[in-house]
Amino acid sequence: MQSPQPLSVLNTSQKESVFVGGVLFDLDLFWWKGWVKLSAQDIEKTENEIPDIVKLGQIRILKHSAFKNFEIIENKTRPIVDKYSYPFMISTVRFVPFSVLPDLITELQVLKEAFYTFVEGFSFFYQDNQTDFLNQYPWLKDRLKDKYPHSSLVKGRFYFGWTLFEMSIPRDIKATIINEVEGEKLQAAWQAGQAEINNKLDRWVDGVGGLMRKEITLICKNMKDTLDAGKIVRQSTLERARDNIVRLRSMNFIGDNQVDSLLDDLEQQMPSNFDREIPEIMSAFNRTLGTVMNESKDLSDVSEFTGQYKRKFIL
Repeated sequence: MQSPQPLSVLNTSQKESVFVGGVLFDLDLFWWKGWVKLSAQDIEKTENEIPDIVKLGQIRILKHSAFKNFEIIENKTRPIVDKYSYPFMISTVRFVPFSVLPDLITELQVLKEAFYTFVEGFSFFYQDNQTDFLNQYPWLKDRLKDKYPHSSLVKGRFYFGWTLFEMSIPRDIKATIINEVEGEKLQAAWQAGQAEINNKLDRWVDGVGGLMRKEITLICKNMKDTLDAGKIVRQSTLERARDNIVRLRSMNFIGDNQVDSLLDDLEQQMPSNFDREIPEIMSAFNRTLGTVMNESKDLSDVSEFTGQYKRKFIL
């Protein structure tokens, strides 16, 4: 068995191939939640009466129900982004393979349209919601009435969008506005950072392969647990599994042959709606599920992607 070869020994073109299969994706989703800063006067104190060791928090000035639609949108959006992407070395962005990028954008466009429809509705009912809230807490009315942002500013507190970035590893420092001494220091710092980049790329490819295997294992485990409990796997569960097989196959941008093989085995043995009622067929499928789960930990060959890089994945 060939020993794993880290990315640090691969040539520059092989390292840069990491970024050929996709883009970095930055989701920008925020919405005002109806909170404003609490002042000393709100708790019937003066600024001098608040000790340094105390930091005042926030107070809500609209009912939580006024924002429930935005909470629903966010709770749907972030899992969709996670479904079509991988965590990246830069913590604020995700890596999305080109093969699934159109699907991700299509799903996000639907949610984005719904989001801005809710923004329009929120703006339309903003004054009514404000009045309703103050009527519910009349003893706070005088303190809260000046804390509401003007209606013309409300829309600016909601945003749904994303940015795509292409990334490559710089071969050299290109800055020309620094003097020679500073340039040498910067060049030395850049060279020292390349080793860390290589290590991070090494770990990242590991992470991508591991995540695919974990998801395959989870797909199998959910169905196997159901069969082991003597229950029939739902048709909806089988359909979700088929959809996930298609998605994972598309997301295999590192060319992991073992993942493709596992997905082939799972897809070929997937029972039809009629077959799931037959004990012999489901028993054989149960064994397939166990085999796929075990084989998900086998040696992976992604040399087509990284040159001679192989890795044993431990889940």
